[in-house]
Amino acid sequence: MASQAGGGVAGEGPVGTGAEDQPSEVERLRREVEALRAQQAEGTAEDPPVETKRRGRWRALLVGFLLLLVAVLAPVTVLARWADWVVSDTDTYVDVVSPLASDPAVQEAIAARVTEVIFTYVDVPAVTDEVVGALDRRGLPPRVSDGLRALAVPLSNGIENFVDNEVLKFVESDTFEDAWVAINRQAHAQIVVALTGKADGAVQIEDGTVTLDLGEVVAAVKKRLVDQGFTVASRIPTVNAEYVIMQSDELAKAQTGFRLLQTSATVLPIITLLLVALAVAVSTNRRRGLIAGALAVAGGMLVLGLLLITVRPLYLDALPPRELAQAAAASFFDALVGYIRTNVRGILLISLIVAFAAWVAGSGSAAVGVRRGTSSAIKRIRDGRERGFGTGAFGEFLWSSRLVLRIGIPVVAVAVLLFQSPVTGGDVIVTTLVALVVWVLAELLAAPPDGPEDTAAESTPVVDARP
Repeated sequence: MASQAGGGVAGEGPVGTGAEDQPSEVERLRREVEALRAQQAEGTAEDPPVETKRRGRWRALLVGFLLLLVAVLAPVTVLARWADWVVSDTDTYVDVVSPLASDPAVQEAIAARVTEVIFTYVDVPAVTDEVVGALDRRGLPPRVSDGLRALAVPLSNGIENFVDNEVLKFVESDTFEDAWVAINRQAHAQIVVALTGKADGAVQIEDGTVTLDLGEVVAAVKKRLVDQGFTVASRIPTVNAEYVIMQSDELAKAQTGFRLLQTSATVLPIITLLLVALAVAVSTNRRRGLIAGALAVAGGMLVLGLLLITVRPLYLDALPPRELAQAAAASFFDALVGYIRTNVRGILLISLIVAFAAWVAGSGSAAVGVRRGTSSAIKRIRDGRERGFGTGAFGEFLWSSRLVLRIGIPVVAVAVLLFQSPVTGGDVIVTTLVALVVWVLAELLAAPPDGPEDTAAESTPVVDARP
């Protein structure tokens, strides 16, 4: 009995010891596994294979080169579209400059030039002297004659003010707007010759000077003055009253570049997008590659915006030094490059939105938090909706197509913007809001199959593909 009892005690001792040691043994093994994993990770990070190093280095260099090309070609693409869409097309050019007919600076500049031409052929002081002399020869008393001669200067000034007012009234009228369109249709041929160097024989330019022919405006003002009783204006002959809108000896040097832009307007956008896609495909982390590509395009737009700021004063300095003409020229420049500025703002906004979307799709804690918060909010709304009605098979289809919709909706939105010319900031905002509304509706109407909804995927990167 004693032996049996002792055996029992002896047998229980080891069993009890094994039970007590089992948790510590498991913990020890867990620590060893974690240490081995840490050593493996550290060894991978510090001592990658030579071939992997070389491959990663070449990929980084290639991606950097592709993104540099994107940053250069993105602004060139906008300029090419501008050269082909605005400058080379007469109807588009006229649509761009037509609003200038109601611009006060342009109206005052045109009125000043037309008045200058009128007074070239109508010598108001001489006309006043003729009137006073004719009255004096009628045998007026000396006192009256002296009074008339004293009124010669005020009378001359009054006539000049009358002509100024009539000219300004005309350029502020609807008739001038029609004449302005016809004038700029003629001037557009000069602009094409100046920028391309291709003269058709009917239009020639000298010293890089492009002018507006205001002869039609002078003729209309002449008729207006005669109708108002100022018959002296009938002495004005048919004239070619030129108004300079572009003048630069450097235009000939830019003609080759302009022709290249014009001929590559269709191809450059495609090439730029393909380079972005190639950079993303080559990147070791495609999500980061997409962010870098979007930021490269944004950087190109910023450079183009700075270039416009630099070119504007150079354009104005190349014109004749007239203060009033400078104000009108500034309005003309702003209208002509308005297409470029609009596209710069629109494409810059698109690029930043794409970069932000790619960032949100990442594995960073902030990005994961944004996705979790959005997913939780949509789930709460979806759960509340399901208590009222269900979406059946359609909802299950949307649920199974979530990944396609999340990729397809932004792709369609970007495609819609690419087919717009120009791409305005308003267009980008409206298209983005519509895409967000469509996405939210798709998420709300999506109904998971029977079973708990899996939200764990929202904490993982949406786009973090590695080749």
